[in-house]
Amino acid sequence: MTRWPRAGAVGLLACALIAGPGCASARAKRAKRTPVIAGHGTAPTVESQDKALASALLRLEAHPSADAHDAVSDEYRRLGLLEQAYAHASAAAAMTPGDASAYERRARIWRDWGFPSTGMADAARAVFFAPASASAHNTWGTLLAATGWLDAARQEFERARTLDPNASYASTNLCYLAFVAGDAPSAAAECRRALALDEHSPVARNNLALSLAAAGDYSAAEREFLASADTMTGHYNAGVAYLAAGRYSDARASFEAVSLAHPLGRIARARAEQARTLANSTIALGPRAAAAERRQ
Repeated sequence: MTRWPRAGAVGLLACALIAGPGCASARAKRAKRTPVIAGHGTAPTVESQDKALASALLRLEAHPSADAHDAVSDEYRRLGLLEQAYAHASAAAAMTPGDASAYERRARIWRDWGFPSTGMADAARAVFFAPASASAHNTWGTLLAATGWLDAARQEFERARTLDPNASYASTNLCYLAFVAGDAPSAAAECRRALALDEHSPVARNNLALSLAAAGDYSAAEREFLASADTMTGHYNAGVAYLAAGRYSDARASFEAVSLAHPLGRIARARAEQARTLANSTIALGPRAAAAERRQ
């Protein structure tokens, strides 16, 4: 019997946590810490090139306030410039020490930097100042999950859902925790609940597909992968799932379906060749020997 790999073992296909409305992050890759440095003369800067950031900075200059700093922080974080994002979130916190949103922003930035444990104090402050905020509890849950405190994270996600029954991100995160725990049926149920609230959530759909694949329902998993807005990425993710499960012929077909013009095309062709080699190896060895080889 094919054993499904532990969560995260499928590389680019890892399940994801959702930070809150409009933002997703899981096992976050360390975002850029280096700002775009302005050169001499008329060299363009990110502040002049990005219209949303430029507009937020103009509003801050015209009417300095905690809300304006928060808006600038959000724009810098969107661009992956986390040092500037942190500075403006800190400025907002200094102007209004009880501003839970500023502390929540700083907690998310620490997590995005790859230091979730350092952001715990800010996450706790956010919950302290806004105990009825579903978003604050959810953010604290993402930091707890990122540091391995999964039971505590589950409590925070459940609290977030209690506070806001329409918070699809909380159900998506509970799906993630169930997947990590190896409970594929519960994971699928939670992700379906998330999609019922937000049918366009790519993270919830990806997590649902992974949960279905983990349960052995590969046809349903592939349908979910291909239901994403980017069908080429869906084909690629389905291929990775098939490859991880030892279904090499299906993996090859999925990888070869990725357009040559797509950014994933070169990687997909390499994966297809890998799947073809493994499929040929399976034929040469025979099913029992191949299965034994996969278990080693």
